[in-house]
Amino acid sequence: MVEIENKKVLFYGRFPTDLPRRLAELSGALQFGRKRLLEL
Repeated sequence: MVEIENKKVLFYGRFPTDLPRRLAELSGALQFGRKRLLEL
């Protein structure tokens, strides 16, 4: 369990500036998918 947490810290520590963009892309994809579902 501790090992997983350490890997998380390493991952986020390595890409601190890339994380907000990844989150924005993810939420954008979710909204796009929801729109497509409503259109069906």
